[in-house]
Amino acid sequence: MFLSIIIPVYNVEPYLRECLESVFAQDLTDCEVIAVNDGSTDGSRAILEEYKIGHPEIMTVIDKVNGGLSSARNVGVEQAKGQFFYFIDSDDFLKCNAIASIRRAIELSEKADVVYLDCIISDRGKRLVQHKEKEIPLMDFKSFFCYAYRHGVGITPNVFSYIYSSAYWQKADMHYENGIKYEDALLKYQLFAREDGVIKAVHVKEPFYVYRVGREGSITFIVTLNNLQDKQYIRRAADNLWKEQGIEDIAYYHELFNSCVYMLYEAYKTGLIRQHDKFWDRGDVSIMRKGVSNKKEYGLWLLAKLSPMWMARYYANDLPVWCRRLTNTFLTHTVRLFYR
Repeated sequence: MFLSIIIPVYNVEPYLRECLESVFAQDLTDCEVIAVNDGSTDGSRAILEEYKIGHPEIMTVIDKVNGGLSSARNVGVEQAKGQFFYFIDSDDFLKCNAIASIRRAIELSEKADVVYLDCIISDRGKRLVQHKEKEIPLMDFKSFFCYAYRHGVGITPNVFSYIYSSAYWQKADMHYENGIKYEDALLKYQLFAREDGVIKAVHVKEPFYVYRVGREGSITFIVTLNNLQDKQYIRRAADNLWKEQGIEDIAYYHELFNSCVYMLYEAYKTGLIRQHDKFWDRGDVSIMRKGVSNKKEYGLWLLAKLSPMWMARYYANDLPVWCRRLTNTFLTHTVRLFYR
């Protein structure tokens, strides 16, 4: 079998039909569809059964006790029979050219273990650009991560930007870690620390994956203390892994720098910054420093080191005029003296 399409499902009744209709509108020759019902309590299970009856040769429905998105994806991979597999979130949907584009991407992949796709458009019509149309050569994972940093190629953690070889996934013993949010990001960091595989980036002229932005109930819709703590856990896990692998390149840490800045901004906008001691400490300051690449970033790091609240308010442009001017003066002189 060529391709396994894996769809984790949990309480997405308002969106599930659109997702499944978009999948079954494709040319699914030599493909299978695996839907993992992760203990849904709404009408999602009944919708899955309806589509299974309509497509018995192609579709498999797996029922499991609710264990979270990572658990559902792992179960789907365990049951997959395809040479490759592709994840779709059940509140998103595909455009009509999706599977044909995936086939072409694999044909262009020169037997890569992972194919990275520039294929995402939001449900509001905005393309989430990851890289330009220029050709990007086949590379090992570490080389690609550094290449992306130096050439301005964005690498999204979103699972639907990747096609995985089933043989490589099994050989590398890859899996999503259970019990955390933003598990895509952690897997991405683990993937690009590996030395045993190669990746091919493919630009898709007409993006085919439609990502639903800001759905109420999604893990990214509301920022919570648990979300921020999971982000800290992922930062620490990535830092520890890279230390073990001897990876010191700024390409790796620059992304963590940006995520720290935006996380503190999110915490400020949602009123959680006052609890920063629960998701921010000196270890995070140290990790952030490794990703500083210019004087402006050094200034943000310095403010975060002195006071997360101060940095967040400065970044949000929410300081009184006199305070912002004083801060700018402080940063100008301090950066001039200490930035190297």
